[in-house]
Amino acid sequence: MTRVIPAPLLAHLQGSPAFAGECLILEARDGTRVGFTTLDEPFDLDLELGDGVESCAGGIEIGSLTLSVGLTASFAEVSGPLGPVLTREAVEGGRWAGARAWLVRVSPGIAGYAPLLYGKVAEYRTEGPRFFLEIRNQAALLQQVLGRVISPYCSADLGDSRCTFSNTAVAATVTAVTDAMRFSLSFSGTYANDYFNYGTVEFTSGDLLGTLPVELFDWVSGGAGVGSLVLLEPLVEAPQIGDTLNLKRGCPKTRDACRDLFSNVLNFRGEPEVPGSNQVLKAQIPE
Repeated sequence: MTRVIPAPLLAHLQGSPAFAGECLILEARDGTRVGFTTLDEPFDLDLELGDGVESCAGGIEIGSLTLSVGLTASFAEVSGPLGPVLTREAVEGGRWAGARAWLVRVSPGIAGYAPLLYGKVAEYRTEGPRFFLEIRNQAALLQQVLGRVISPYCSADLGDSRCTFSNTAVAATVTAVTDAMRFSLSFSGTYANDYFNYGTVEFTSGDLLGTLPVELFDWVSGGAGVGSLVLLEPLVEAPQIGDTLNLKRGCPKTRDACRDLFSNVLNFRGEPEVPGSNQVLKAQIPE
């Protein structure tokens, strides 16, 4: 990619590169933005995106940075202190997974910025009091091996464009909490035992807002308008009574389930008649 540097900043960097630093702007999937800088003091940055100046707080470090041209991927690893926006729960819960990221070089008192990397957060983790984010540009998509594995199970997700089944979300409210894997809900309607098994839970309010959906393991009906669930894995923290969320059905991805539960067998995307590796590699037993 071409990285254009404004003339005043270019002249300054050529003469005094030590008096420069980097700024990182992150934009989560819900539009929340936060800025950081490697400088010792806050820095205001206008990325010229049409929505004003971003304030970048100090504290981040650039662990590694690889900038490439052509179709080779560029990437950076950035770390910084956990805080009120990038909390441990938000990072580990995936709120910043896939966030858009702009990494630029700036210098105090000099107008403009030098673009270094635009991409998305591909990896995220916390260690002690700090977060670590790996940012990759769009060329990273070209480094992935794309293909379809033959399987007896459906390769589509319930409700996607290949499945075509209308998987409408059910709005619910938390009414009781046992722990980060078990809680009870209220909602409109009645849903039998196991109705939401293999489905997902995604919070729409509370501290878990913006975290990635979590798969539901077991659904227990309590009658009209009430039910309880067990998740496949714990949330990053237990929800609070009054938090709202969306429930979506899941699918076992078998042909029988596609036919019997969803009447959608014409869109089944598996190959149950094709012998799997367990058959191909099975040792022959002499008679």
